[in-house]
Order: sequence, then C-alpha cells, then structure tokens
Amino acid sequence: MAVVKEFKPKSKAGNPEIYVEPVIITPLIAKAMLEICNHRDRPLSPSRVKNIAAAIQRGEWCTNSDCIAFDVKGNRINGQHRLTAIIEANMPVPVLVGYNFPERAFMTTDIGAKRTSADLAVIIGMKKHYTSVGAAINLLWRYEQGTVHTRGTSSTNTQVVDLLQNNPQIEASADVGISMFRILSPGIATFCHYIFSKIDLIQANSFFKRLRTGANLAEGDPILVLRNRLTAEKVQKAILPQHEIVALVIKAWNLHRRRRKIKALAWHHRRGERFPKAI
Repeated sequence: MAVVKEFKPKSKAGNPEIYVEPVIITPLIAKAMLEICNHRDRPLSPSRVKNIAAAIQRGEWCTNSDCIAFDVKGNRINGQHRLTAIIEANMPVPVLVGYNFPERAFMTTDIGAKRTSADLAVIIGMKKHYTSVGAAINLLWRYEQGTVHTRGTSSTNTQVVDLLQNNPQIEASADVGISMFRILSPGIATFCHYIFSKIDLIQANSFFKRLRTGANLAEGDPILVLRNRLTAEKVQKAILPQHEIVALVIKAWNLHRRRRKIKALAWHHRRGERFPKAI
C-alpha cells in the first residue's frame, strides 16, 4: 500500500476508466485533498469528525469500501469528514482512493441508509427482537459512558459490534422487553432488564413481571409507584424524555432492592441529582 508524500488528482477529462487504489493518507496529504476543488462539500459536522477521529486514535479504523473519490475533472466528491478526522487524529490512515468518477456521481453519494445498531445485531447473528436489542445496546453504551442523560458523542459501528459480542445475553433480555410494550418501550425495558439481570436475574425477572401485571404490589411499593407513573404517562400521552424514563426505572429498582416504601418517584436532575446507577 502506497504512502502518499504529495497529492495530485490522477483524474482526467474524456472517457477514462474508473479505478481505485489503496493509499495510506497522512494528515498533510489529507489537508491537500481537502483543498482540492471542495466547492461541493456539504456542511461539516464537527460531531461526526470527532467520532471518526476518536475511532482512528483507538485503532478501530480499517480500510472499507467507501473511498475518497475524485471525478473526471479532479473535483473531490467524497471524503470530507474522513480527511478532516485524519487531520484531527494526527495519524496516517489506510483508505481507498478512487478516480475518474462521473461529474454527477456526487448526486448519488451517501444516499443509502446508515447501518443501525439493529442492523448490526442481525449481521453478527442475532435472530430475534433485533430492533429492541439495537435500542438497548445504544442505551448500554451510553450508560457505560455516563452519557444517557446528555447529548454526548454517539457510538461507532465497531463499538456497537464489540458490545453486542461481549453482551450476548442482552438478546434474552429482549424477550422480557417485548412483553412490556403496553407500559414501557421494549428497548428501554430490554436495557434495564439486562443491567438488572447482571446483578440478580431472579429478582430482575420478578421486578418486570410485577411491573407488567401489577400483581401482589402493596401501597408504597416502588414498582407500583413506577407502574402508576408510567401508566399515567401513557393515558395522558405525555412524552417523558427517554433518559428520564430510564432514570425512573433504575431508581425504582434500587428502592425495591432496599425494600423502601415511597409515595412518589422522580429524578431531580435540575437540582443536581446524578443519573442513577443500578445496584
């Protein structure tokens, strides 16, 4: 694989064949590529650049089929975010570089749907409830990063696949998550059941069975208070943010484990209360 020391577009007008070559792009060359005929660049997304740069620095980057592309006139038509990320990461990266694409090729670049966490769950072999698993694995990543309640950086595909492979039992939790659809989002239920089951599987199963049915719940039981709160939200068609619902479920679990009796359930994040961790 060539290490590029300087860069000049190899494209030329006429009717040349499209060809692609593997190249190790240094930050200096990335800067040169960014400066070449960049009038067709879309607005730069700093968060996307940050995510790619972080993946490069973690050693997650590998050559894929999405190439840095130049058209027949030498205009760069794809690769702005990756090139900017190479500069930010300050590391050389192996990338495919393609030449002699039609001038109108930029019109059909990046119009395919991005692979979701649910797609990745299917790709690695999960057979059922992959939509709930995908939502739950995203929550698990944010939970482990401490960013469930913030607009932090999103996970990369590599991180999602690693989480899925390292937490295969989350698929079993999706069986419980799906059963909760009348009262709780299956994705949230799958995530919460999974983190609770890692603490105590029997108690996690009991917690969600009681939350679903409302059976054998005495006044003041945190599960009953949570159930009433979630049911009222459904009836009133109120829209609690996802992270607040997760916080309430975790708080109810913690209180139930401590055998506490309560009258109300709330997460006072505006008063500085930290996002709860399951215990």
